[in-house]
Amino acid sequence: MSKMVAVIPVAGLGTRLWPLTKSQPKEMLPVGRKPVVEYVIEELVLSGIRRFLFITGAGKVAIENHLECNGKPTNHFGKSGQEGILGDLGIGQPGREYVFTRQDKQLGLGHAVLCAAPMVGDRPFALALGDMIIGLHAQSCIMGRMIETFEKSRADAVIALGEVARSDVVHYGIAQPRGRIRPIFELADVIEKPRVEEATSRLAVAGRYVFGPSIFQLIHETPPHKD
Repeated sequence: MSKMVAVIPVAGLGTRLWPLTKSQPKEMLPVGRKPVVEYVIEELVLSGIRRFLFITGAGKVAIENHLECNGKPTNHFGKSGQEGILGDLGIGQPGREYVFTRQDKQLGLGHAVLCAAPMVGDRPFALALGDMIIGLHAQSCIMGRMIETFEKSRADAVIALGEVARSDVVHYGIAQPRGRIRPIFELADVIEKPRVEEATSRLAVAGRYVFGPSIFQLIHETPPHKD
C-alpha cells in the first residue's frame, strides 16, 4: 500500500458540458452504475493509494455526499443485509480516507493544486484529474508504475501521456521529448495546445501525475495565463 496521498481536483465548472453540468458536477455524471469520480478512486486504489484529498469548489457538495459512508442510505443497506450494493459501488470501503478542501476562486488547475499545499506539506503526491477515466473499467495500474518510476529515478515529476491524432494536438498539453521516445523518457517541455505544425509529438498529457513538493513553489512563481 502506498503512503502517498492522491490529490484530486474537482473544482471546475464543467461549462463545456452544459446543461448537463448546470446543477450536477461533471465528476458525478454517471458511467454505468457509478459516477466518473468513483472510477478514478478505484483506479488509484489498484495502485495502492488509500488517502484522497479532493479540491472542491462551489456546487460540488454532491461529491462529498456521495463518498460519505455514514448517511441514512448506507445505514439502510447495512441493516437490510444489502452491504454488497455498497461494495459494488465502492462506497464505505474500509481503510480509505477522504479529505475535502475548497478552491474559493476559479483560477485554474495550477491554483487548485496549490490549494493542496497546506495538507500535502513537503511530501511527494499523486495528482489525478477527477473527470478522466484511465483504462477499461478503470482497471489501470498506471499510477503505481508512475510512483515506482518517481522513486527510482528521483524525478521532480512523472507525467502520464497518451497518443492522440495529429489533428487533436490543439486540444491538449503535448510532450516535447528530450531524445528518443521510449516507454519511459525524459521531457524537455510540455507545450500547451500547440498548433498542429508546432507539435513535436502526438503524446498528450493524460491527467495523471506524480509531483515532488517543489511544484508548489514553481506554481506560486508562475504568473497567471488566460489559457
